[in-house]
Amino acid sequence: MVYSLLLLYLSRLGTAISQLRDELKQSVQQRINKNIELGSDKAHAQRQAAEQQLIDSIDKFLGH
Repeated sequence: MVYSLLLLYLSRLGTAISQLRDELKQSVQQRINKNIELGSDKAHAQRQAAEQQLIDSIDKFLGH
């Protein structure tokens, strides 16, 4: 019983992490598009880099 609950929890956690990754990728793409439209902004570039690092960490965790 505990084992199957743990597997269910891990499955849902993996799904949530994958969804977060997808949302972060969309955010990075939006920042890239804004930089193209409006020109580079240091603060945006820093947030974009931080988001990309988080995406890379998630990919590593998920084995992508």
